[in-house]
Amino acid sequence: MSARNHFAEYGTEKMIFDVRQGPQAICHDDIIYVVYQANQHEQIAHPHIAAYDRSTRRWSDPKQIGENVQRYDHHYAPIIWVDNNQYLHVLYGCHVGPGTHLVSRHPNAIHEWLPGPPIADTISYPTMLRITDGKFLFFYRALGHPGFWCYRLSEDGGYTWSESRRLIDLDQDPREDDDGDTWAGSYPSVCLSQDGHSLHIGFVYWDERLDLPIGSKKRRHPKYKIRKRSRARYNLYYLRLAIDTGQLFTASGDHIEEWRSKDAGATWQRFRQIAPDPNFYYNNPRLVEISSGGTVENQIVFFGWSGSGSIEANEAVDRNRAQAYLWHDGRYL
Repeated sequence: MSARNHFAEYGTEKMIFDVRQGPQAICHDDIIYVVYQANQHEQIAHPHIAAYDRSTRRWSDPKQIGENVQRYDHHYAPIIWVDNNQYLHVLYGCHVGPGTHLVSRHPNAIHEWLPGPPIADTISYPTMLRITDGKFLFFYRALGHPGFWCYRLSEDGGYTWSESRRLIDLDQDPREDDDGDTWAGSYPSVCLSQDGHSLHIGFVYWDERLDLPIGSKKRRHPKYKIRKRSRARYNLYYLRLAIDTGQLFTASGDHIEEWRSKDAGATWQRFRQIAPDPNFYYNNPRLVEISSGGTVENQIVFFGWSGSGSIEANEAVDRNRAQAYLWHDGRYL
C-alpha cells in the first residue's frame, strides 16, 4: 500500500459523514470533488471543497466555501451534487433547520459560489441521488429525533422541488416521566437501484423502553444479550420505494472491507480487506459517486486520525486532528 497521503486536515468529528447523508465525493468529467468540514482554529467546523484531477493526479488547494453558525454540531457536514448544466451544488448546515444551499458561479468550478434556493424548511441527514431522466431525489429527515423521513423530487437539478412525501415515521409521544425523544428515532441509509427506478432503504429502530422499568440496569437486549443503552439501535428493517409509482415494498469491526454480490443482492461475499495502518482510526468510508449515476470502481473517501481515543471525547486542543483521504485500489491519492 502506498504512503498515507491526506488531501485535507484540521477535521472535526464527522469530517466525512457516515452513510446517513451524502454524497461527499462525486466524480464529474474525470474530476473528483470532495466536500468536508474542518477548521484550523476552533471546534466549529465550516464547509470546504477540494478537487482531484484524475488525469494529472493533482489536487487543487482546499477552499472554504461557507460558514456554519457559531455552534459545534457535527451534523452540519456538507453534501455535493452536479446539475444537468454542469453547475456544482453544495448543501451544508442541516440539522433540523433548512441549511445553506450554494451553487457554483461557473460550471465545473469551485472558487466562486452563489446562494441557492432553499429546499425545505427543516432538514437533517440530507442525501441527494440522481435518478432517471436527469431528475434528482432528495431523501432526508424532517424535524428532530421524533421526526419523519421523507423525500422530494426535482426536475431541474435542485432549484425547485416537489412536495415532500413521508416514508418512515416511527415516532412515539415522548413520555412525561422519561426522555422520550431519545427513544423515538429511526436511522436509515439509502441506495439507488442500478436502473435508477427504485430506492432501497435500510433503517434501524429499537424501542428500548419496551418492558424496561425506568432506571433499570439489569434488562438486556433479548437477542444480543447486552445492556440496553438510550441511543443504541439494533433491529434492521428494509423498505423499497418504486420511484415512478410511489409504491412501497418490503423484503420477505476493525477493518474496512469490500463485499460484492453477483445476484442482485441475494447473497454476498467478502471481496477484500483494506488493511489498516497501526494506531490509526478509520471512519465513515464512502464510495465516490459519479455525477450521472453509479460509483467509481474501487475508490473511497474517508477520514481518520492517529493516536487513541475518539475526536468527540477529546477537548478542543485535540478535536481538530482528523485528516481526509482518497483511496484507490491499494494507494492513497
